[in-house]
Amino acid sequence: ASISNMDVPEEERDAWGANDSISFQRLYDIITTRKDSAWYFGFQTISSHEPWTVPYHKLENEVYNAFAYTEHCLGVFLDSLSRTPVWENLVVVIFADHGSMYQLDYQHPMFFRMPLLMVGGAVKEPKTYNMFVSQSDMAATLLAQMRISNKDYPWSRNVLSRKYTYPFVYTTYPSGMLYADRTGVTMMD
Repeated sequence: ASISNMDVPEEERDAWGANDSISFQRLYDIITTRKDSAWYFGFQTISSHEPWTVPYHKLENEVYNAFAYTEHCLGVFLDSLSRTPVWENLVVVIFADHGSMYQLDYQHPMFFRMPLLMVGGAVKEPKTYNMFVSQSDMAATLLAQMRISNKDYPWSRNVLSRKYTYPFVYTTYPSGMLYADRTGVTMMD
């Protein structure tokens, strides 16, 4: 089922749609009432985008405050889910679909670095990996964890496989491309 900003009452919408506390609550309600045993949801937050207007006022800097609000809503969501029977077989994958240009530009070494988190009751043990991966690698990596073929994703690599021997990142953005590996970064803008 697809849900958009039009599914939220107008008085609960902001510039991009429903703020994160409303949309996370909606996602929680959907997940905890599912009757089927296998499913997948894609969910995107919007409060950590311009114009940075959120119903949360913990930090003076409006940009940092908007990101703090999204993190707060995510924390409440995960904490609530962890107290339900759904949690036992759940994997929640969290990663950004893009970076923020706030106080950074494409040349800043941290611009293209984004964490990937996998949490949930189905995650066997905590581990940390520090490696180059591309967003496109998420499909093969997640499918491999569920023992599902990734043949329909030929450009995706399982980054947790022993066959992942040449870590690199390839990404494009509106005015160029970037390739990075352990030897350095090549960017065309």
